[in-house]
Amino acid sequence: MNTRNARPRLHERLEAVRLDDVEPPAPPHVCEWPGCSAHGEFRAPRGRQQLRDFMLLCLDHVREYNSRWNFFDGMSDGEVEAHLRADSTWHRPSWPFASGIFDSENWRDPFDIFGETGRRGHDDDRRERDTASPDRQTGEMMQRLGLQPGFSSDELKSRYKAMAKASHPDLNPGDARAGERLRAIIEAYDYLRERQSV
Repeated sequence: MNTRNARPRLHERLEAVRLDDVEPPAPPHVCEWPGCSAHGEFRAPRGRQQLRDFMLLCLDHVREYNSRWNFFDGMSDGEVEAHLRADSTWHRPSWPFASGIFDSENWRDPFDIFGETGRRGHDDDRRERDTASPDRQTGEMMQRLGLQPGFSSDELKSRYKAMAKASHPDLNPGDARAGERLRAIIEAYDYLRERQSV
C-alpha cells in the first residue's frame, strides 16, 4: 500500500469533520448599568446568591460595582464566621484528623505492640490491670496519697486537692517541712495521673 494514497483519504475524512458554518461573532453587549449605553465586556455577579449569573458592565461601572461589592453584606457575625470556617474546606463536610481513634476503648493490644501507651479496651483486661499488684514506685506514690489499687481519676484528684491544701506552706507557716511534703504530693499526683492515662 502506498502511503501517498493513504493521505488523501485521511484528508478527506478531516474535511468532512470540519464545520463549514462558523458562527459570526456575537454582537457587542451593552452595559447593563441603568442609563449606560457603553460597551459591556466585564462580568460582575448579580448577587451573593447568584454568583454564577453575571451581568456585563463597562469598565467604569465594573470599577464602581467592585468598590461597593461586599459579599458579607446582610449577614450576621455568626453567619460570616460560619461561612469563613466552611470556606477553608471548600464547603465540604470535614472532621478533625484521626478524631477519636485513640480515645476508643474497643481495641486490644495483647502483644503490647504499642508499649505502655497501648490501651486494653476490654473490661477483663482493665479489671486485671486495676487489681494487679502495682510496681514498687506506683505503690510508693499511692501510699503518699493514701490510695488503694483500682482508684478512679476522681478519687485521685480529690485526694490530691485535699492533701495539697493541708500541706501548703502558706497554711503551715511554722512547719519547715511543709514545702517538701507539698512537692512530694505533687510528684505523686503527676506520676499517678500519667500512669492512669496510659
